[in-house]
Amino acid sequence: MMATSYEKAQMLQYLQQQNLTPYSILEKPFTHSTLYDTFQICTNKDLDHLTHLALEKPKTALLVEDNETNQLVATLRLEKYGFRVVVAMNGREALNQLKMQSFDIVFMDLQMPIMDGFEATKQIRTFNQKIPIIALSAAVMKKDKEQTAQVGMQHHLSKPIIQEDLEKVLSEYFVLQNTILSNKSNKTDAQSKNTMTIEIDGSDVNILQKSLLIKEKQRLYRLYETFYNSYSNEIHKLPTMQDSKEIDGFIHKLKGTSGTLMLESLYKASLAIRQNTPTPSSIQELVAKVLNICDEIKSKILPLIEGTQEIRVSDKDIFELIDKLVDDLKTKRRIPKLIISTLELAIKKRIPKSQLDQVQQLFRDNDEKKLIRLLKQIKKELIEG
Repeated sequence: MMATSYEKAQMLQYLQQQNLTPYSILEKPFTHSTLYDTFQICTNKDLDHLTHLALEKPKTALLVEDNETNQLVATLRLEKYGFRVVVAMNGREALNQLKMQSFDIVFMDLQMPIMDGFEATKQIRTFNQKIPIIALSAAVMKKDKEQTAQVGMQHHLSKPIIQEDLEKVLSEYFVLQNTILSNKSNKTDAQSKNTMTIEIDGSDVNILQKSLLIKEKQRLYRLYETFYNSYSNEIHKLPTMQDSKEIDGFIHKLKGTSGTLMLESLYKASLAIRQNTPTPSSIQELVAKVLNICDEIKSKILPLIEGTQEIRVSDKDIFELIDKLVDDLKTKRRIPKLIISTLELAIKKRIPKSQLDQVQQLFRDNDEKKLIRLLKQIKKELIEG
């Protein structure tokens, strides 16, 4: 644990360049509550008895983020404070959500497909001047903060989110009070207190669990599963990319995700490539590192996740699921990830892997027209046997 008078983001970047990773950084001046929370986590105090800050009254937050791992981690952090969290995948979805329902605060990623955080904020300010909009980005330079302020964002938080910085922002808009972490856990998680140490990329997953105050092991494991699903196939595309902006954008997201999951060596490797000109060898080394981490997750984490075994769904249910997805895509309704996951599990043994990969990629690319055609083709082939 380190206390400093320097700006925390600058200190963290300096320490990472020196291959030093403190468990926590306290920025002076700090409150008694922040010091107490950090001390409890660093001394491995049982999460059942951990005191932390929370909202005096429940509030609703809109999280605008296209990276699924970052969505899960940010949602866990915000739920810990008492927020009900609604997720939007991009700026366009955020605009639709804000026009349909009321929110107390918006957390806005900056780099997203379809509509980025800058344009989304500009448009939000045309019909809502009051709601706090907080920028989320791995970029924390003075220039970046000035740009977010110019479009109407009130604050700029770095990713991965630092607890003390988040609490400073929240305290400007809401009343926070000390509370004891809920002592709710199922039998499986209660038994898991006697857990073995699992390391991914040389980092103990229990440290991430304590940092995020995750009581249920299954929720922790799902974070790593999401990383595996996102990058086990996608990483192979990196060496084939020609456009420098596309390469930088991919590595930028990988850096943010690895930092969020405390995958330290991958974070440092991604940071080093972005600070220098990428070369074929450095790209290949990064690909190999990601694949090694995916192998670790596959062997150490995935077998521990409940409900990942193959599910059996009738043809009738599969056809109804496909019809519903096609209808939702045509009307541009938001599709819950659970629906997508259910379809993928139901058909993965019945269609070629290349076809399943294409479905997943089209979902990620938000290519509704091609996805509708592919889903109709899959249904036709399943009917014909």
